[in-house]
Formats: sequence, C-alpha cells, structure tokens
Amino acid sequence: MKRKCIGCGAILQTIDSEKIGYIDEEILKRDGQVYCKRCFRLKHYNQNIDVKLDHNNDFSEIKEKPGLIVNIIDLFNLDGAIIPNINNFFDSDNIILVFNKFDLYSKSINRNKLRVYLQEYCDEKQIKYKDLMIISSFKKNDIIDLINKIGKYRNNQNVYFVGITNVGKSSIINQILSIFTNNKDLITVSNTINTTLGNIYIPLEDGGYLVDTPGIIKEDSLHNYISKDTLDNIVPKKIVNPKSYQLNPKQTLFIGGFARIDFLEGEKSSFVTYFKNELVIHRTKLENADSFYQQHFQDILKYPLKDEIKLLGDKKNYHFSFTKDSKIDIVISGLGHVAITGVGKIKVTTFSNINIIKRKAMI
Repeated sequence: MKRKCIGCGAILQTIDSEKIGYIDEEILKRDGQVYCKRCFRLKHYNQNIDVKLDHNNDFSEIKEKPGLIVNIIDLFNLDGAIIPNINNFFDSDNIILVFNKFDLYSKSINRNKLRVYLQEYCDEKQIKYKDLMIISSFKKNDIIDLINKIGKYRNNQNVYFVGITNVGKSSIINQILSIFTNNKDLITVSNTINTTLGNIYIPLEDGGYLVDTPGIIKEDSLHNYISKDTLDNIVPKKIVNPKSYQLNPKQTLFIGGFARIDFLEGEKSSFVTYFKNELVIHRTKLENADSFYQQHFQDILKYPLKDEIKLLGDKKNYHFSFTKDSKIDIVISGLGHVAITGVGKIKVTTFSNINIIKRKAMI
C-alpha cells in the first residue's frame, strides 16, 4: 500500500525532489505517519518549496463515492472564493456553504444581516444549497456548530471539504480534529497556494471518512502572481479596521500599489476601505496621482514588488457610477473592498490579472 504525506495527502516518493510527495529515503523507512519534505518545511519553517503538480484538480473521487459537501468560502474574498458552477458537480441537497473568516468583520457587521446578504448573493449567482453557515475557524463554538450541522446532514456518508485555495479549509479541519483528538495542526496550514496536494482521508468512528480535498486554483486569482512574503503582508489575519475617507471629485485613493480609484465627478462621497490594516491607503489629488505613483510605487505604496508587477500584467481600467439610493462595494479580488456611499463616477485602474467587481455593499 502506498504511503501518503500526513500533511498534504500526496503519495510519498523518493525519486524526484521537484514533484509532489518527495521525501528523503531514510525518513520514508521510518514507521508511523510522516510529512513530505515540502510539508515539513511549511510546518516547521513556514518555507514553501515549489512543486510540479501532475494532475488537474477535479471531483472525480467524490463522484465515485458521494457524500456531504462542505464548501468553505473565504468571506473576506467572497467573489474570488465562490465555486460558481458547484451545482454542476453536486446535488444541492448535499451542499453546506460555510463562510469562514467572520472574525475579520465581527466588529462592523451583524451576523444575521450578513446571513440575509449571503442568501441574496447566492440567489443572484444561482447557487443552490442545503444550508448556509457563517463561522470563524478560531471560535470553538462556531466549530462545534459546524460539527453539529455536519452530523445533522451527513447520513453516515463521507464528508468532503472543498474550496478555493487559501479559504481556511485545512485550519477548520484541524480545529475539528483538536476537539476530538490530541492531534493539533495535523494537516499542513500555510499562507501559500495549494497547501493540500491530494485528498486526505481521516476515518470517522461510525464509518466513512472526513476528506480534505486539494484547494481549487483559480487562474484569475491575485494570489497566483505574488510571493508568499507579499501574501503575508497583504492578507489579513486579524480584525480589519475600516478606514473612512470623505472624497471630493478629482481626488484619488491608492490601494497600496495594486489599484487606484479616481473620483472623476459627482458630490462629496464616503469611501470606506476594508483591507489589511498595514496595507497603505493613500489619498491625493487626481492631478498629482500619476507622478506620485511613478515616484513612490516602490517605497510608500510598497506592494506589489517590482518583479510581481511584471507578472500581474498590463494596466486595465474599469468605470463605475453610484447613486445615493445604492451603497456599493468596489471589490479588489483577493485583497479587500471599498464601500462607497454618495453620488458620482469613478475609474479604477489596476493590473490585468486582478479582478475588479462592483456589488451591493456587504456592510
């Protein structure tokens, strides 16, 4: 029987250090459960090793043995973390949508109001499901509620955790395991793409398995084009403190060096930013915006780094309007969003590999 890495689920091998599951031959000879070289580095040193994935992420194994689907979604990266065609793969009666990272918003949003918003959001996206939950993987009571919900709908079947990369899926499973076992942080967790590389099967007492599946990589994700160090500096891990700006027309907001929002015309309006607290938000006059960027994209604005800018692609413009009747969010996918209240027109400039989305305001 082939042995698998306890951290990422990859089949262990000693031949090619550039492929998934590589492990030193001497370590593989040891009895018991072991980590591949990549997971060992991630777990103990938080260092990632690039590997060549030799498979496409699909749901073929799940289709062979259906079960309860627990779809973990990053609330802070809502639009980038949705699997829009999930109903093409699974029956809606077998899907629980679990919106994680509520703790990033908990001081500024009511959970019940958010639930209504998410129900309307899913209706608009034509996503059908059995139930919907809002949780924080760091809150034990939330994890217990999730366990109870799984018990309610499972019907003695396997439980499959699915989601886009970096939504907190493995962290949630580790929290579940910590409640029932002494094994904490069994599954590799790191702020990097594709932490889990193969299905990890965890046996359940009454039969069946809890299965951690590999994160789905979205080609249009900002996270694919920047380094782990940059990710650590732009992805929030603690409560996000909103920053409020009253902008007049002909003013500009820089969101680090990732995007700029030009307020072209309208009335004085409110712009409230929701990004990692340390990410630089800089306001300036529109007439000075070009020269400011050229002089300061590497120091004041800081991120993305110069090498990452090349990967993010050419500049691209988006135009949006807003009225007093409809508070909107301008989402910089993978980074955060800006809530706008007022009247006017804006131009958002960013890189071609960053998605900009206009939606009804979440907060």
